[in-house]
Amino acid sequence: MSIWEELAELSIHRSDILIDMAKVCEHHYKDYEKALFYAKQAYQNEKQKKRLLNRSEKLQDTIKRINRLERKLTIM
Repeated sequence: MSIWEELAELSIHRSDILIDMAKVCEHHYKDYEKALFYAKQAYQNEKQKKRLLNRSEKLQDTIKRINRLERKLTIM
């Protein structure tokens, strides 16, 4: 298990860390599937938090990331 995967398990409810992991997977490793996985986890976390707080900007940024990653995966 990589350090990133260990960090993900420890930070399952930390959207900011999950988004950073998605960025690294997308831009550094070009692993779009793993990036999409982390982005979707972050989205679920933000969706849960939005019920408690008004965090729509962060939620919208995460949706944009997911859409971009899905487009990249369909092109491949």
